Amino acid sequence: MNTLRHKLDDFPKCNLGHLPTPLEPLARLTETLNGPRIFVKRDDCTGLAFGGNKTRKLAYVLGEAQSQGADTLITTGGLQSNHARQTAAAAAKLGMNCELVLEHVLDNPSDDYLQSGNMLLDHIVGANVQTVDTGGNLLGDQEGRSENSASDEKNINYYVDAVWDDVMKRGGKPYIVSLGASTPL
Repeated sequence: MNTLRHKLDDFPKCNLGHLPTPLEPLARLTETLNGPRIFVKRDDCTGLAFGGNKTRKLAYVLGEAQSQGADTLITTGGLQSNHARQTAAAAAKLGMNCELVLEHVLDNPSDDYLQSGNMLLDHIVGANVQTVDTGGNLLGDQEGRSENSASDEKNINYYVDAVWDDVMKRGGKPYIVSLGASTPL
């Protein structure tokens, strides 16, 4: 009998997290609502850079990347993207390079926003981070100073392509992880 689980075995996969993560009963919430029993899935326990639900998807996407011989992951997201953090951490765990092209989603982000949380973790795990403002301008240093004029606006895909080309020129083998690791795979 070929079950769905067995069909998943046909896809390359890498071990990224401590899975399955536990279910924790929310007894007080269940009591407050007079039932039913409510549980929370503890994806913060995946063990990959403070956890998250992307670990399961990335196991398959990065399994595919490894099967293709990739040595560098490239992905996009907002500056504080959980997906980007998880991808960067997974790359570090697998001994791969990671290139993040992150977009400013706030008009006037504070210095704390630019330098803490996921942005800090991205750097700690060794990702190379480039930031792009919402107008498509590459920001040179996450301080809001643009290297492009407003008349030279580009979209984030332009910079992803440029990173791809740069990795190839250095002799690397890039693999693009789609936004949120959402793929047909």
